[in-house]
Amino acid sequence: MASYLAGLVLSLLCCFTWAVGLEANRGASSTHETSQKTAEIHTSKYPLIVHYPVRESGGVNEWIFSYFEELLTLIMSNSGVDYKLQPVLLKDKALNRNILYLQRGVYDVSFLATSTEREAQLRPIRIPIYRGLIGWRLLFVTGEGQDKLRDVKSLEQLAQFYAGQGYTWPDTEVLEAAGMRVRTAVNHYSLFQMLEANRIDYFPRSIIEIQNELEFVKDWVQIESNLVLSYPAAYYLFVSPENKRLAVLLENGFEKIIADGSLFKLFVKYFKKPILAANLDKRRVLYLENKVIPKDTPVGRKELWFGVDDVALIK
Repeated sequence: MASYLAGLVLSLLCCFTWAVGLEANRGASSTHETSQKTAEIHTSKYPLIVHYPVRESGGVNEWIFSYFEELLTLIMSNSGVDYKLQPVLLKDKALNRNILYLQRGVYDVSFLATSTEREAQLRPIRIPIYRGLIGWRLLFVTGEGQDKLRDVKSLEQLAQFYAGQGYTWPDTEVLEAAGMRVRTAVNHYSLFQMLEANRIDYFPRSIIEIQNELEFVKDWVQIESNLVLSYPAAYYLFVSPENKRLAVLLENGFEKIIADGSLFKLFVKYFKKPILAANLDKRRVLYLENKVIPKDTPVGRKELWFGVDDVALIK
């Protein structure tokens, strides 16, 4: 019996030793695979081809695509990999299929206004490419609208009037959740028709868009003189959820150009003119709470967002 028990104990010890060794090998293998994957992000025999959308030349706010291309070049130049940017030419209407085209791999990266729904469909690079300027809104009005809004000094007063927005735009939900009255349309052209017909009282547009758009609209359209709406909102770069390598490279490159100041220099190059033209120091800022902003939006990173104090830095 003693001999039998001794043999049993020895067998159990051998099994335990084998199991421990197997687990150790698994751990080493897992660590090796992780290191290998990390290395693969930065090493490849061939340049990484990054496809991105461009649109046919001409049209309102064409310069935004120039900014996107220069921003993407700056990020990838600081990503630590050999790369090549490959434009994909699209017509204006095709740009409405941004989400679908990213999911299907028509191109690898594009820019979109963020929302909870879009972040569920795609992988966001959570750094606002316009420093949140998309949430700083001046108001298109008619001459009659200019008179209507002249004495508005609070959100409660502004809420008595109707704003116009695109029915699929994230800003529509922001305004409605903040208690503003909103009427929607399918596109910009329809919204200007509604403004002319007094079906809406004002049409909010971001600081980066409104001056260029003013050149393309009829003479009866004006920019309201005294107000600016402000709420946290962001455009991000987005990639397909499966494109993990590109996502990491974009995140790493972004952080480098934030740290060395080159992102801010690029921002000033493109946005100094519309910011100064907005005359923010002469306007009443009406701050809205964005109740529908995605929960992971980096609102706590103040260096990523525009504020009125930045005006002095860019003059």
